[in-house]
Amino acid sequence: MGHAETLIAMGGAFLAAAVLARAGGRIGLPTIPLFILAG
Repeated sequence: MGHAETLIAMGGAFLAAAVLARAGGRIGLPTIPLFILAG
């Protein structure tokens, strides 16, 4: 189950990055630094 937990964690990180990028895009922030920060 180690690989499954890793994949779930990576998926959660990508989802969080997407949410941050959308929120940042709405208020005019650049999205790439938000993806880097989430990584």
